[in-house]
Amino acid sequence: MPTTPPGAVILAQAAVSGDALATPARAMLSALLADPSPLTRPALTEALRRRAASPTMTRGEVELLDTAEELILSVGQTG
Repeated sequence: MPTTPPGAVILAQAAVSGDALATPARAMLSALLADPSPLTRPALTEALRRRAASPTMTRGEVELLDTAEELILSVGQTG
């Protein structure tokens, strides 16, 4: 996992959105998560919580976060 969990969350969210940026976002996420890093599950949980609490997020974007988390966990390695 990257040491910048918010970036991974944003990319994963875009990757699962189904819009035109989904494919490139998935490729960038895979590259970002290619190497193991010290990111822990609690750090990912906190990044997801903060992203969901952002006042700029729409309801639909917040609903994508669970799927984004699953993608991050399936692509990356958590400690």
